[in-house]
Amino acid sequence: MRLAFISDIHGNLPALRAVLGDAANRNVDRYFFLGDYFQDFPYPNEIVRELSSVKNAVYVRGNKEEGLAETGRKIGEKRFEQFAALDWNLEHMSEQSYNWLVGLPEKNEYSTDDCRVFSAHSVKNHFGVLEFGLFRSYKFAKEMDLSAFSHEEHLQRLRQAVSGNTELINAMNAAPGGIFAMGHSHVQWFLQMGGKLLINPGSCGLPLDMRPGAPYSIVETGSNGYSVEEYRAEYDINELIRGLRLSEFYAKSKIWSDLTIEALKDARDRFAPFLELAESIASEKNDETRPFCDEIWRESDRLRRASEQM
Repeated sequence: MRLAFISDIHGNLPALRAVLGDAANRNVDRYFFLGDYFQDFPYPNEIVRELSSVKNAVYVRGNKEEGLAETGRKIGEKRFEQFAALDWNLEHMSEQSYNWLVGLPEKNEYSTDDCRVFSAHSVKNHFGVLEFGLFRSYKFAKEMDLSAFSHEEHLQRLRQAVSGNTELINAMNAAPGGIFAMGHSHVQWFLQMGGKLLINPGSCGLPLDMRPGAPYSIVETGSNGYSVEEYRAEYDINELIRGLRLSEFYAKSKIWSDLTIEALKDARDRFAPFLELAESIASEKNDETRPFCDEIWRESDRLRRASEQM
């Protein structure tokens, strides 16, 4: 069987459509969607319609959908600007879309004739171990800045990192054999160890591993084990950015949207450094308000822009 794995769409409708079109041309038998379907673009209902129309599909929730389930819609509630993108989505999301998203399970186990597929949003969901090291997009960018490495070298470094993590190895050894699919880190990778395949297709809508295109992965299963194919579907990012800047969504969540646009252009994590800057400013002001108050949020944006112009 040929299994497609797609994750972290983040509301990027053109990227999702590009990936689905590309996967359809590669004779995929079943699709596995791994969470974080909305928020960073103004297409929550279109995304749900597109996803729910896919035949032979398995879905699990991500942390975005988990947040919906925990907090409820709370439309019209005044919150800090840090939540502007989420609040816009909540206000414009239909009841049908909302119910579909919050109704998704945290995990899924699917059995084929020749393997078992365990779907969840992150490493922690599978093995109780937090993301670490090169699993994180911000760490990936820092390491790449120190000494650029190829994707093949990255996969080797991941294998070494996992091999040296006793907690993760013990958890993996206790798990049954099969494919363990996850997203969350926005970095595409896979590794095979001890009869298990761990696979992350990267972020379809907002990749942060410094490579262009909309990533997803296909696994071909059979009597000889697993064969992994990693792909990057092409779509017009510039057109997406133009549409975003003209939208009401952009006007409501300009700071976060500008970070999203920068991340789209070079597939680099712009969010973690910004949040680190906000944390530093808040600490200097002895402001313990979390999420960040609007004053801290806007001051962080001003300083970020000033540093980029130096």
